[in-house]
Amino acid sequence: MKVVTQPMTWIEAKKHCEDDGASLASLRNGWSQSYVELMSQSLNASLWIGLNKNQTGGYFRYIDGWHMGFTHWGENEPSTDRPCVYVDVYGKWKTANCNQTINSVCIKSTDVQPTGSSFFPGVCPDNTHLFYTGQTFVWQQFKGYCYIFISEEKRWADAAASCVRQGGSLASIEEPSEQEFIQNNAKVFEDSHTSFWIGLYKTHKGEWLWLDKTVMDYTNWSEGQPDDRSHGGISTSDGTWKTGRPNYYRPYICKTPKVLQSTASTPNKPVPRPPDKRQPILAVVAVITVIAIGGVIAFFLFKKYGRRLPIPDILTTFDNPLFFRNEQSPSEVADISKPNAEKENPEPLITM
Repeated sequence: MKVVTQPMTWIEAKKHCEDDGASLASLRNGWSQSYVELMSQSLNASLWIGLNKNQTGGYFRYIDGWHMGFTHWGENEPSTDRPCVYVDVYGKWKTANCNQTINSVCIKSTDVQPTGSSFFPGVCPDNTHLFYTGQTFVWQQFKGYCYIFISEEKRWADAAASCVRQGGSLASIEEPSEQEFIQNNAKVFEDSHTSFWIGLYKTHKGEWLWLDKTVMDYTNWSEGQPDDRSHGGISTSDGTWKTGRPNYYRPYICKTPKVLQSTASTPNKPVPRPPDKRQPILAVVAVITVIAIGGVIAFFLFKKYGRRLPIPDILTTFDNPLFFRNEQSPSEVADISKPNAEKENPEPLITM
């Protein structure tokens, strides 16, 4: 990186960097942000960086092709009507008219910038049915995301929680084409609702953020916005963004990434039922009951036949480990029912 201490307009600063085989700086990580912040403080001067939404389709992307991985906007930034960006002496990003003359910072890099994709595979979730209102809402797809416009009015926090229950988040808007898609769908409700909640909120430091952690690189604020209110919505009449208080009741827009077809088409596996904790206890009770009944039967047989107790064929023919061949004499078999046998194998303590 190289700081240029000659005040220039943004366009002049861009050309100066390019003549030196560089470009106006893209701050793609923490160390580059820290370096520019330190230089700005040392010079006590603001520095142009490589952001000008007039040259990148109406939203903030670095002019060298890199997308923003993080932001460091100042209070109530970025502005809708000021396209160029500089770093002030406190390290905050501020928008400005591009004809201002300030210092700048250039960068040389051999990194290859990523290319955008025009292929967005995947499918949207099934329709959402709100059982307590009886309404059904349909997910609509746009590029890599799905959106649902829920006309039930809620406060901002309740709307955010509802979107989470639907598997998404209050909608973020990242670029002009996405803005146009949402604006066109919201306009259908113009006769019944003035605005929808979206995932915009302001921190205690005055920084506007998206609830789903999307980088704030595009805005469409209405004239005079944002003001001192803390949450954002989109107008159904013209699609501009307006602030509101979180206790206002409004309909809301949820957003979720598409699900890949292979994942979505995989049938749900049955969820195994947890083992019934009562089964071992019932089994023990059953065994004890069988033993008790057997003991009673053996007692009566013993009384009737004396020590000539007949041995059922089942005890000598089954291969099951529970029914093994007994090599004992009939008298020894009859002794199983004696009280001493119970003492050697006391009943387990059963707690219900």
